[in-house]
Amino acid sequence: SFVTIPSAMSSIFRLDEDTTMAFSAFVPQRYSYSDMIAFPEVNHYYNVSLEDQTLWVGPALGHSLSTNLSLGASRYGVYRTYSTLENLTYGDKKVAYSRDLKYWTLGMLAMLGAQYRPDANWRMGLSLQSPTISVKGRGKYQGTMIAGSESDNIYMDDLDADNRVPGKISAGLGWEKAKVFSMGVDVSYHFPTSFKLLEGTDYDGEHRSTEMRYEEVFDVNVGAEYYVLKNYPVRGGFFTSFSSAPDVTRTTDDFPPQIDLYGLTFSVGRETEHVGMSLGLNYLFGTGHDYGWEMGPDGSYPIASVVDAKEQQIYLFFNTTYMF
Repeated sequence: SFVTIPSAMSSIFRLDEDTTMAFSAFVPQRYSYSDMIAFPEVNHYYNVSLEDQTLWVGPALGHSLSTNLSLGASRYGVYRTYSTLENLTYGDKKVAYSRDLKYWTLGMLAMLGAQYRPDANWRMGLSLQSPTISVKGRGKYQGTMIAGSESDNIYMDDLDADNRVPGKISAGLGWEKAKVFSMGVDVSYHFPTSFKLLEGTDYDGEHRSTEMRYEEVFDVNVGAEYYVLKNYPVRGGFFTSFSSAPDVTRTTDDFPPQIDLYGLTFSVGRETEHVGMSLGLNYLFGTGHDYGWEMGPDGSYPIASVVDAKEQQIYLFFNTTYMF
């Protein structure tokens, strides 16, 4: 569950007949969940909580070179906060495991875009997004493994943290007849990247690091809009959100789950001379692989194992725009 209100804010100012400036703040990702699982008959207990949010803030500038061609550029500061806590207890095996991780990162990225209009109805667009340039990040980690009378503890309180949003290229094609009907398709390519998510030295003087890797991804968005009685737009679409995580294997348990998602979206709105409003739903679903826990070969400690996974998300959204 999550509550992000508002999830996006933007102010747009026309500087002259051909130039427009905007300043925006929006949350492209916020993830929050917690769960408790218990198997009292075998004395097994597990609980987990996670909070993960990314905020983009920055200006943008658009300029019409002619009636057919427009260019745009934007620059964003990218701020991420992450916190997770896991506890696992196998009472019958006298095994306990805990993991507590917190970090924040700050980075910068830029975007360039162009739109070409060959006639009154057709639109063609292209945008380029740079990968994130890291500015600063800090984190803390504590992990404990207890097996019988033995214990292994790790604590690090001054970790260097990083978060890289990969570069992206998007191309789009659309057709529009104002206040009547429009439709469009976008195709996006996300570049691969790898970096050290966390790096530092624990209190025993041992250097440790966590590697993160994103694979290349292609995504597609298709949508259409139809106006009822000229003031009530009805919109629908289909989109993909494929996972950039590497293949899930026993040797990469620090990586996120690999679940490819498909999405459907629908909304209705009302527009007047100065105000526009929309209310709608997004539904995402997909399957893939994640990590579970099983006992090791000697039955004395848990190890990560690959399991089938599925995911469903439902978003309710409301937005409004006022045009002076």
